Amino acid sequence: PEDMHVLANIYIPGKRVKSTDKLDHVILTRTGIYVIDSNYWTGHLYHGISEMQFDGEPIFETVFNILELDSKSEQTICLDKGEDGSAQFRSYKHSIEELKLKAERLEKVFELPYPVTPIAYYNAEGVGSEHITNYSRDNSVKVIVGEKELEHFFEKFVFHGRFQYKVEELEEVRAAIEHLNP
Repeated sequence: PEDMHVLANIYIPGKRVKSTDKLDHVILTRTGIYVIDSNYWTGHLYHGISEMQFDGEPIFETVFNILELDSKSEQTICLDKGEDGSAQFRSYKHSIEELKLKAERLEKVFELPYPVTPIAYYNAEGVGSEHITNYSRDNSVKVIVGEKELEHFFEKFVFHGRFQYKVEELEEVRAAIEHLNP
């Protein structure tokens, strides 16, 4: 327990109410600090799509136009079956860029010595890594689909990674976060 703290529904206050960031999960470990944005979607995820994929996958240009998405920046969309049996596209409402900014803000507010790793986590019952097509060229955000892949990530990179923080440092960060989130 002293090597890992899992904090849920964390808020980092801004100067104004609208600039307050909500973080689904903050994971504090000796090998690093992680911000997880959790999404519970079914269907097939297409992550990191931009206008670069339009030639090879022309349907995406139409989807971008219908959903009014910025084709110059990478987007995450989901193809799923609607309640009436029709095909339905949904877009990831919070951009990957926003997730990166939240991780950077957490690092800055708490004066952390190492970068915070942002994770976009997608999970729904029966959804796993076979339900994602990842086109992203941005490796700064980890994209994880399903509980098994999340367990594998933590087992491989977190529990067996190089230590960055001492137990006492993690406790100080946890206490500082909890002080802002009574």
